[in-house]
Amino acid sequence: MPWINVAAGLLLLGWGRRLFWLLVAWLGFTFGFDLAARLMGPPNDALVLAVGVVFGILGALAALWLESVAIALAGLLGGAYVFGQIALLMQPQWALPMAIVGAIVGLMVMFSLFDTALVVLSSLIGAHLVVEALPLGAVASFFVWTALTVAGMMVQIRGPRPQYRSCPAPPHGDSRRRTA
Repeated sequence: MPWINVAAGLLLLGWGRRLFWLLVAWLGFTFGFDLAARLMGPPNDALVLAVGVVFGILGALAALWLESVAIALAGLLGGAYVFGQIALLMQPQWALPMAIVGAIVGLMVMFSLFDTALVVLSSLIGAHLVVEALPLGAVASFFVWTALTVAGMMVQIRGPRPQYRSCPAPPHGDSRRRTA
């Protein structure tokens, strides 16, 4: 189902900062799917997919109702995913330790630079989802991934900044009180 990856990737590239819940849902789905696939194996494809969907739904609900928890989850899972995927490309035996390092880095970055981290993380993951679905060689994949990542960051940075409940609101231009 590569078209699902392309659709999710394009949504994350263009609106990852505005659709925070989608990023957390996709990360939850990917985490649950990968975990279930490793633990249950190929004979249980429907069960593996179901576990992924449940984790995705839990991630989306956490993003909508428990924003601080979702921010931590997005940092942990996003950092682990990005660092793990990079390690798989370079040195597969380092994927788990790099995923752990990535989870810690992702958590720290997400809480210190939430808005910027969200733009970068959603662009990195969105670009990866799109490139993963395309039949490209290693060099072409790298260049397309880089171009998509940069384009996604530019699109999101230029767009309107969303308001998060757990982040301080920016100062408003009009501080006058309205009277009826």
